[in-house]
Amino acid sequence: MTNPVVSAGTRIYVSESLPASNTASAFAALNWTKLTGVRVAGDVGNVWGLRDDAPIDSDYVTKRKTLLTQSQLELQIITLVGDAGQGIIRNLSALDSNLSIKIERKDGGIRYFVGTVSTYRESQGGNGKQVFDATCAIDPQDAVIFV
Repeated sequence: MTNPVVSAGTRIYVSESLPASNTASAFAALNWTKLTGVRVAGDVGNVWGLRDDAPIDSDYVTKRKTLLTQSQLELQIITLVGDAGQGIIRNLSALDSNLSIKIERKDGGIRYFVGTVSTYRESQGGNGKQVFDATCAIDPQDAVIFV
């Protein structure tokens, strides 16, 4: 029996460089900057679009797969002034540019993908005791590589 692995110890890295190809070895060759202050990291992986299929000779509506896309990675980050990884994400959120993402899991698994920062929002406080943080979303531009 295998044991579940907790997310504590997961590390996320960013790179302004893009791989020569969408392969693990091309991603591994990049120079990476650690993204610190990550509180919550969302999901990555395949998402199929679905369409309803309702034949006229049936009372049932079935679902059919259409286009394969990749799920958007949502991050909540404690805002750390001067953090190089956060600077890359913040800067690229204002540009029509891609970046490379590397996720190292505690169980040794690695996830790579090229994405674009589609959302970057900073909280401005709430009750006076809230830690300033940022929410960002990174949309994969190609298949996520699972190593």
